[in-house]
Amino acid sequence: MRKKDSEENSLNSKLSRKIIEGAKEFKVKELPSSVMFQLHNDPKHLGFLLARHKVVGKLLSGKDNVLEIGCQDGFGTYLVSKYVEKITAIDIEKKHIVEAKKVWKEFAHRIKFQNIDITKSKYLGSFDSIYMLDVFEHISPRKSTSFLKAIIRHMSDNALLIVGMPTKESQIYASKLSKLGHVNLFSIFEARKYFNEFFDNVLVFGMNDEMINLNFEPLNHYMICICIGPKKL
Repeated sequence: MRKKDSEENSLNSKLSRKIIEGAKEFKVKELPSSVMFQLHNDPKHLGFLLARHKVVGKLLSGKDNVLEIGCQDGFGTYLVSKYVEKITAIDIEKKHIVEAKKVWKEFAHRIKFQNIDITKSKYLGSFDSIYMLDVFEHISPRKSTSFLKAIIRHMSDNALLIVGMPTKESQIYASKLSKLGHVNLFSIFEARKYFNEFFDNVLVFGMNDEMINLNFEPLNHYMICICIGPKKL
């Protein structure tokens, strides 16, 4: 064996040992049920989930006090928490919050999970950023205005709201499970117009799989809406 090959093998071995030892130090001893489900049924979907939360994390990098609406079991919450100081993560389903508190208990100093319906809750405080992924499409159109107003009252001055949701065009390709409960869908053009009724500035980006796109809007299966400057309604 050549000396160069031997050195490369040695470096690869050291890297492998470092990864294995580093994994042992991680405090989470079990994966959330959503991750286990996706690993079993559709592992590529985890790539989409991670990509969407990475986009949010990058956009909110350095923010101090963030609110997530619809956190489920907190898998995406944990990823975003790597970019910000503190997250309050809420979900209407109690079973999700019970699991999230159990799985991510070692990170309770910067992630606070709560079983809350924001439209019925008391004032939670003022947040410099709020985000929700795969939530708004489940809100009935007749309730969407009151839902957004409930969110806006928790936004501090100059705060931003990030909304991630599938596009209307994507639904002809979506699985039955994916479409479950989708009652409030928009094209990118419609989403921009809708959120402009509530915010002074709205930027909408298309997204396919792990890629943010600025291509022809109907070709996108997902969208990321960035809303800034809530209007006085």
